[in-house]
Amino acid sequence: MTIGYTSKGPTHVRLDLIEGAPVENHPLRGHVLQIIVDVSMNYAQMMRKEKLIIANPVPDLIDLYQHQGFIYIPEKKSFFGANEDFCVKEVCYDCL
Repeated sequence: MTIGYTSKGPTHVRLDLIEGAPVENHPLRGHVLQIIVDVSMNYAQMMRKEKLIIANPVPDLIDLYQHQGFIYIPEKKSFFGANEDFCVKEVCYDCL
């Protein structure tokens, strides 16, 4: 499951919450992040956005996000003026 939104301009799709499969024997356990990234990237492409952003990533999962192609950006000012950490991935239009 994920919760997020798109920016009003061309910049990004932002994911504020990513939740994996909490049940040990769930058939999608270990695959949820890849599904969320793929679906979110496809949505960002359809909306003509430049970036896919994971806001305030869980520190223990930053390496996993980087393995998915995200770049970790610590302590950046958000649109609302608060300092937030981000993992950012460019939307690939050559990948279609």
